[in-house]
Amino acid sequence: MLPITGSKGCVRDCDFCDVKFHFGKYRYRSGSDVAKELIELNEKYGATKFQFTDSLVNGGLKTFIEFITIVADYNKTHDKKITWNGQYICRPSNQIPTHIYKLMKESGAEGITIGAESGSNAVLAAMNKKTTVEALYEELEQFRIHGITCTLLTFTGRIIVTGK
Repeated sequence: MLPITGSKGCVRDCDFCDVKFHFGKYRYRSGSDVAKELIELNEKYGATKFQFTDSLVNGGLKTFIEFITIVADYNKTHDKKITWNGQYICRPSNQIPTHIYKLMKESGAEGITIGAESGSNAVLAAMNKKTTVEALYEELEQFRIHGITCTLLTFTGRIIVTGK
C-alpha cells in the first residue's frame, strides 16, 4: 500500500480539532492531478492499493468527484484495478450528489474513516461539527449499499454541553 497526499488541512473548524493548527488553511491538489499520480504508480510499478494521508479526501467536493470519476473510468478498462482508503468528512445529504457513492466504489474506495465524534446532535452542535447523526446514518447506509467499509472515530466519556 502506497501513501498518497491530495490535500492538507480541513474545510471545517471543529472546536476540538487541531488540524488547522498543524496544517493551516485547507490546501488541495486537483482531482485530475491526484488521479494521474495513482494511475502512473499503477502502470509504472503495478501498485494497486493506496492510503490517503489527507485529513479528509472529500474536502473539496468538486475535486473529489473529479478524482473518483477519472479513477473509476480507468478501473473499468484495466485489469490491475486501483483501490484506496482514506479519511472522509460527513456532510448533510442535501450537499452530496447521490451518484457519488457508486463512483466511489468504482474508483476503488475500500475503506473510509469518518470522525463521527458523537451519536448526539446536541454534542455535535456544541463541537461546531456542522453535521448531524442523521447525515451520518444516511452516509453509512450508502456505504453499506455500495460495499464500502467504514470506521467511525468517536469520543467516549461524559461531555457537558453548556450555554449555547
